[in-house]
Amino acid sequence: MPILSHAAVPPERGLVRAGTTTIGARHAGLVVALALIAPLLSHDLERGGRNALLAGTRIILDGNVPLRQKVPVALDLRTALESAPKGVVPDLKQPFDSRGAQHDANLRHVRDDLIGTLQATLTRSFRLSFLLSALFALAALVPILVRRWDAS
Repeated sequence: MPILSHAAVPPERGLVRAGTTTIGARHAGLVVALALIAPLLSHDLERGGRNALLAGTRIILDGNVPLRQKVPVALDLRTALESAPKGVVPDLKQPFDSRGAQHDANLRHVRDDLIGTLQATLTRSFRLSFLLSALFALAALVPILVRRWDAS
């Protein structure tokens, strides 16, 4: 931080003016970043949730499990999703385990495929937001690099 502070607030300039400019630029950067990242993240998570629902439905329907097991598991999954408090990841293993996944390899395989697919689909939803955040971090380095370039 001392190197960045010295570069941002050179001693030969007025400290109050330079400090105000530095803090103002930092806050403006945060506001711009949040104004761009928040809607992108919201949109991507909504799309990711939709994709996860479709992928999860496909896993359940295509699973090598008799229909008499699929329907109760699907209904239990719906209940687990609806009853989970907002912001809490529901326990998706429980509906499978309560229907015999411990002893049924096919049901266990469907359970593991479902959970893995949902995690992968939702994790991919963050990619664009993380990329944009990384680009903002790189952009924050530009003034430092320009200052170093001018100094040499």
